[in-house]
This record gives sequence, structure tokens and C-alpha cells, in this order.
Amino acid sequence: MLGVFLFVIKMVVWTLNKFAGASITLVADAPYVMNFLPLILMVIAGTASDKLKKIYR
Repeated sequence: MLGVFLFVIKMVVWTLNKFAGASITLVADAPYVMNFLPLILMVIAGTASDKLKKIYR
């Protein structure tokens, strides 16, 4: 859920920067981390969810 939230925030900020002329910077020092952080969190959450589902089935 956190990965989806970060992805949505990233897309909103990108849209504002692209179309509204805003100049919002989330993390200036780590642009590559911000690009892949939502994906990494979604993969980790999916893996953990699958393991928990197998344990408590």
C-alpha cells in the first residue's frame, strides 16, 4: 500500500511540474531511488503477503 501511495504522489508531482509549471522537488539528491522505490516496495509487499497467506492458510 505504501508503494502505491508513493507512486500516486510521484505521478501527481510529475503532472504538476509538467503541465502546471510548478517546480516541486521531492528528493533532489536521490532521483533514481525515488524512481524505483514504489516498485521495490510493491514487490516486497507482494512477496510478504504471499508468504503470510501460505502460513495462515
